[in-house]
Amino acid sequence: MSAATIDRVLKDIKVRAAGARRRKASTAIRRSVPVRTFSDWDDPAPGFVEADLVSHSGSYAKGAFSQTLVLTDIATGGTNARHCWFVTKRY
Repeated sequence: MSAATIDRVLKDIKVRAAGARRRKASTAIRRSVPVRTFSDWDDPAPGFVEADLVSHSGSYAKGAFSQTLVLTDIATGGTNARHCWFVTKRY
């Protein structure tokens, strides 16, 4: 699915979310998430990956939204991404 199609499908949700106030993550939350730089790895073999799952649902996972799973090979820097599209019932 293209970015333009996702934007078109989520247009109404984005309009409603535009007025929502965004809060910054607290310092405690930011400090609890480990962040590694390239120098923090002890020469890993190719095939050792880090995974990131990102939900593109806004403030709640209801209605139509997508998620992206990105795998990054630490040794080579290569990435592989998969996008999943979800539609849930509206209550």
